[in-house]
Amino acid sequence: MQTQPPTRMAEIDCLRGIAILLMIAYHVAFDLNYLGIQAMPLDQTPLMLLQRITVFIFVFVAGIALSLSYSRSAALPFYALLKKQLKRTAFLGTVAAAITIATLIWPGDGFIAFGIIHFLAVATILSLAFKNLSPKTQFALAAIIAVTGLAANQTIVQTPFLFWLGLPFPSFHSLDYFPILPWFSIILVGMATGTLLYPHRQPRFALPSCAITAAPAAFLQLLGRNSLVIYLAHQPIIIGLLLVATTPFL
Repeated sequence: MQTQPPTRMAEIDCLRGIAILLMIAYHVAFDLNYLGIQAMPLDQTPLMLLQRITVFIFVFVAGIALSLSYSRSAALPFYALLKKQLKRTAFLGTVAAAITIATLIWPGDGFIAFGIIHFLAVATILSLAFKNLSPKTQFALAAIIAVTGLAANQTIVQTPFLFWLGLPFPSFHSLDYFPILPWFSIILVGMATGTLLYPHRQPRFALPSCAITAAPAAFLQLLGRNSLVIYLAHQPIIIGLLLVATTPFL
């Protein structure tokens, strides 16, 4: 009897969980610096590298998840698949808009114009155009997009409508900025990796059960399954705890 593909991959949730922990660690350092509690070298290699590794894992895993989703929906007609992805994009877009509005209100010295959730909203629908390509082609396009994106990010344009793509205008500023170029390259790498590692949504390499049921792995999976909720909630919680911890009470 054929084994039914699992609905969730434990190792993927573990990767998301690791990214969550790295994100929290970075934002503790960021908030300590931003609130003036402790100067932190955010523009130096260790913390910059921590931020980039965190985002890479999130985007890479999102690419794998898209590959698995397309494999699961292989029997759907295109219009049904398009509707499904538009629904997901609309949800992420709503969350992204809420983040932009919230950051316009606070902290007040800048806002998130096109952060990681904005990026994932656009990447979700954009990925439809690349879903049927071979992993080899996806890897090749990822390399082209990465190189093009790195060059584009150094180019200043006069139109204010292309910043989401990776072409900022002179006065552009965003507290969090992950444009399509070059970050969509990581989505493609994730999609290609997902196709290679999970043919027909079955893991090519089975992990020993103890590796995914041990307490640390179970904890990481819990974080990974709730990554969006944690992403939205962690900053207010961190800031609140830091303010309480550093505010003298009579």
